[in-house]
Amino acid sequence: MSVYGDFAALYDAFMADVPYKSWCGYLHSLIQTRKPGAKVLLDMACGTGSITRGMHKIGYRVSGSDLSDAMLRRATELSRSEGKSIPFYHMDLTDFTVINPVEVITVMCDGINYLNGEQLCEFASCAYDALTDGGLLLFDLRTAYQMHEVMGDNTFADENDDGAYILITHKEEDGTTMELTLFLKAEGESYRRSFESHRLYIHSAEDAADALYEAGFSEVEAYGFLTEQDMTGSDERIMMIARR
Repeated sequence: MSVYGDFAALYDAFMADVPYKSWCGYLHSLIQTRKPGAKVLLDMACGTGSITRGMHKIGYRVSGSDLSDAMLRRATELSRSEGKSIPFYHMDLTDFTVINPVEVITVMCDGINYLNGEQLCEFASCAYDALTDGGLLLFDLRTAYQMHEVMGDNTFADENDDGAYILITHKEEDGTTMELTLFLKAEGESYRRSFESHRLYIHSAEDAADALYEAGFSEVEAYGFLTEQDMTGSDERIMMIARR
């Protein structure tokens, strides 16, 4: 499973257009219509904690986790800068336990797409064990349409005062490979270059549902992202909701 390293320093600047507030409002609505009063939430693959902090603002008792230590450091810094005391933990989606079961687990911003089919099943099993009875698991998925038609074989680039990146994407039969070259500002006019490679996998709603039911979940729903409507072939992202 790929892990963000140096990109953690630039992540928020280059993700500034993501409407995290709307995403958190959507999650809140999905949660409260299915488990009214739910408060204890674990946000996994949290990155720099944008969703984690957003759900905290809404009123959830949240904790965050990620596999990248660089992301966790940044998440902690941002949380403290906002006067929040949110715990963040180093956790692997495919092999984790919690001391006290939680009411809700969220995994947003492509976290599940970093898992292959076997790892998705491992995650589903761990998530089931980490939830209270009737607890909810919510995660998004990039679709085959997004990876193959929107991203495709392409090159993307951006820059700001702190650095720049070049992202080269390659279509794979079961997903995409992203080659990320980073230029991080160092002393004076110099820059430090680093390279990261990330592999994302396509999971259909049907395949995800199979893994969830196999893990023991009793109900599974799938919608077009930011809606509660049926998925379409042009959806770039879908939303999965499972009840233990």
